[in-house]
Amino acid sequence: MHRGRVRWSFSLAEWLYNHAGPHDDDERCRSWCARNADRWRRAYVRRVGDRLVRYHRLGVLLPLSHPLSAWEHALPKYGLPMCRIVRALDRPGGLPACIDVGANLGDSVARLRQVVQAPILAVEGNDVWFPLLERNVAHHRGVTAVCAFLSNRETTLPARIETETSTGRLVPAGDGIPVHLRTLDALLLEHPQFQAARFLKVDTDGFDLRVLRGAGDLLARARPVVFFEYDPQLLARLNDDPLSIFPWLRSLGYDRLSVFTNIGEWRCALTTTNRAELERLTREITPQDRSWFADICAWHADDRALADEVDRDGGTCATPGFA
Repeated sequence: MHRGRVRWSFSLAEWLYNHAGPHDDDERCRSWCARNADRWRRAYVRRVGDRLVRYHRLGVLLPLSHPLSAWEHALPKYGLPMCRIVRALDRPGGLPACIDVGANLGDSVARLRQVVQAPILAVEGNDVWFPLLERNVAHHRGVTAVCAFLSNRETTLPARIETETSTGRLVPAGDGIPVHLRTLDALLLEHPQFQAARFLKVDTDGFDLRVLRGAGDLLARARPVVFFEYDPQLLARLNDDPLSIFPWLRSLGYDRLSVFTNIGEWRCALTTTNRAELERLTREITPQDRSWFADICAWHADDRALADEVDRDGGTCATPGFA
């Protein structure tokens, strides 16, 4: 009887997770599920405890406490800009490779696999998320998972590794544990099949600009499209000047920027030389009560036509208030 209750309880947990998102064809059923399933999911975690469930839409295992399915219901464009950009890159001849830094448990790899079959290097340093990443990418052909924290230089940093329900971050701390930091350029010497990667995604909760600076050789050589998180508050905690990345990108030939909100809405198109608009963007994201931060796609001058294509497409779902 006890085993039966456990199996029933697990089935209920997985049902709650998969119905707290946009899966049902019937609108009334979807609305009812959205109102109730996510609330029941959170109550289940409080009363019974967390456990791994399979999110069928992406085919990944994740903790029941992870809010991904609820996000995808409430924010239907969440995660779509990355897929739109990679699809634009996948022209005749194929996409040589993609790199995902800050791969978390593998949901972004699963999204990439839904649109391209290119080899993917997935990098994650958090030892809570990395075992799940390995499990979630094991059935994807051509995906290499590497456990590493990346920065702008090879060093050892005393830090705390903070893990939340859906993310993790490295926080420098004098009383922390020693954490070895690597550069992406050095890592690619061990994985040369990714040295021609044409898409680089970076989402590392504050280390994003440092990761990019540690990939200068890759950007100069392969000129990948770069999709990175831009959160001035997290960058400031590491004493990193947010605006400093744009002249650096410009020096490598990156002149165009497509700006999206973190929930997938196209915001605007900018250039790396337009400091006034970049300052304006940064000020808008910085307030403590801000409701969004940015995901920025940086385009090399060679990819201006693709940048135009994505911005035209993105502009059809623009949010008001920023020109």
